[in-house]
Amino acid sequence: MGVGLARVIVRELVTGLALGVLLAVLAFPVVRLIWHDGQVAAAVAIALFAACSVASLVAMVLPWIISRFGKDPAFGAGRSRPWSRTCSRS
Repeated sequence: MGVGLARVIVRELVTGLALGVLLAVLAFPVVRLIWHDGQVAAAVAIALFAACSVASLVAMVLPWIISRFGKDPAFGAGRSRPWSRTCSRS
């Protein structure tokens, strides 16, 4: 049985988008208060939203890609082989 792939994808994307929106909404007034500039606050909010969305997508796709290469999907999240952290720093 299990959970369908489409359901997992939708949940992951919704979670990433919701987290991005939440962080953007929380960051906007703080940045505006500190910098006194709405454009800077908007840029930070958009960047946070985009980063959370992309991070959610990568976290969902990376194990699948690794398994397609015949490796253990846990390889992408392992502490002994921090490939995903190295990749995200590039």
